[in-house]
Parts: sequence; structure tokens; C-alpha cells
Amino acid sequence: MARSEARKACELITPSIREFGFAQPIVVDKDSVIIVGHTRLKAAQKLGLVRVPVVIAPHLTPDQVRAYPIADNKTYELAEWNDDLLPIEIGALKEANYDLGFDAEELAKNNQGNEFKDCGSASNLAHGCHA
Repeated sequence: MARSEARKACELITPSIREFGFAQPIVVDKDSVIIVGHTRLKAAQKLGLVRVPVVIAPHLTPDQVRAYPIADNKTYELAEWNDDLLPIEIGALKEANYDLGFDAEELAKNNQGNEFKDCGSASNLAHGCHA
């Protein structure tokens, strides 16, 4: 695995698995070696889970097994937030007492320098609080 298993990533994934369940399976090769999902597995172990969903990918060549985790991680890096929708969703989730670890400063950074005003809630956004 070319990417390190960051402790912070595990700390973020653990509450997500606790809240939403183990919805994204681990992918293994024909020899049951993990291709993607190392951090999810560590989080599951931290939660005391003894069974997790696994997808076996026996069709992958050795080169594909090496390429898949790099492509998988790069996809996440390249994904961008919808700058118009994210503050609305975060505000609505805050009203529902969900804390997904986002704050105004982080959202501003994610918005690549665009101004972001923490409106606090979706209803405040609807009443004239704009980025």
C-alpha cells in the first residue's frame, strides 16, 4: 500500500462506521490480501467488529491490484465539494445534531479561497445568509 494509514483517517472513519454501518466493503484479491479498505478494517477492529463486508476481486491482474488503491485514493483527492450545496447540507445536519467535523474555516479552505460565511443553519441560509 503506497499511502500511509493515517491515525486521523481511522479516527474519522470509526464514528462514521458506528453511525452508518459498514456500507463500503473491503476489496481483496484472489489470495484474500486487502487491496482497498485497510483503514476501514482498522476502524472496524477498533469498534470490535468481527465481520465486515468483503468483495473478492479474483479477476484483477497483479498490476491492477497495485494500481487500484492508487486510483481509488486519487479519486478521493480529486473529488470537489459542491460549494453551493455543502454549507446548506452542513447547516441542516447541525440542526439535526450531526457533527461531521466541518467548521467554517475548513469549508472556506475546501472552497479554494472563496468566501464562506458560517450561517449556522439551513434556515438562516434561506433568510439571506450567503457565501
